[in-house]
Amino acid sequence: MHKLFRFYNQNRKQIWFSILIIAFIILIIRLLNQFYKENNQINNEEIENSQNTSQEKYEEESKVLVTGTQLKGKIKEAYNSLVEDFLNKCMNGEYSEAYKLLSYNCKENLYPSEEFFIEKYCSSKFSSGKSYEFNAWSMKNRKIYLVKIYENMLATGKLTNKNYIEDYYSIIEEKNSDSNEIEYKLSIGGYIDRNYINKSKEKDYIKVIVNYSDLYMENEVYHLLIQNKSEKDIMLDVRESADTVYVLDDNNYKYNALMYENLEENLIIPANDEAEIAIKFSNNYNDGISMKSLVFSKIIKDYNRYLLDKDAYEKYGDYLEIEVSL
Repeated sequence: MHKLFRFYNQNRKQIWFSILIIAFIILIIRLLNQFYKENNQINNEEIENSQNTSQEKYEEESKVLVTGTQLKGKIKEAYNSLVEDFLNKCMNGEYSEAYKLLSYNCKENLYPSEEFFIEKYCSSKFSSGKSYEFNAWSMKNRKIYLVKIYENMLATGKLTNKNYIEDYYSIIEEKNSDSNEIEYKLSIGGYIDRNYINKSKEKDYIKVIVNYSDLYMENEVYHLLIQNKSEKDIMLDVRESADTVYVLDDNNYKYNALMYENLEENLIIPANDEAEIAIKFSNNYNDGISMKSLVFSKIIKDYNRYLLDKDAYEKYGDYLEIEVSL
């Protein structure tokens, strides 16, 4: 014991210095632990708040109007942010960036150049002070949003939101040519997308090939190749009735072709020749309905004889019907 006291007295300063150093280190460790604990708590709260905000964002826009169901997760964020990004770019006059968000088929079919897109779409719809809203409209076969662009109330002097421009945007999946990854694009202007069909039917040396159709909200345009392998000129339709060229849906409901939009001379295919033709049909887009066949019920097999005496041809008619399963 005497030796212990003597050791303490001889090394008192070093012992207390060591004790102070150890106490200081323990204090620093406790302070750091407390700091990291509080910091982690703050980060967790921020993450939780961020998740809650993310969940709350687009809640109204994600309610599908046709079915009442709700978009969720990554799809909800991806779809809604794409529509919002496009609208914001148009509102801010960033037309070049907005044009990049359009699908390939939408560009090819409606807006083949950026200048055309600005002139035909942006100039008539977007200006300073306008506002917008959008909602998921249908999500079954095609992913479609209903978009409303409201007038500038300060410019019009009308304190109402009843005046608006309505449009439908479709979400399209496309493969990026550089990265080969799938990315989302938009089809706008009521254009939905292209439906590749590649079906055909041949009868009496006449072949109807349905290559594809362009889907719109208000109609559908079928792109056909007609091959006339016979020795006589033919005409695809007599154009005397609205129901002789039509498509049938799964419920056998008939949608007539708008044949008055096609010139008569474009419906005539000479002997041993072929022609490409586009025909519009009156079917409004319905997400639960698909077309099962396209019918030409009164093809004129001998157009020259028809010209000589239409009444006689009608009486003893030499018509042909071709139905192509889609």
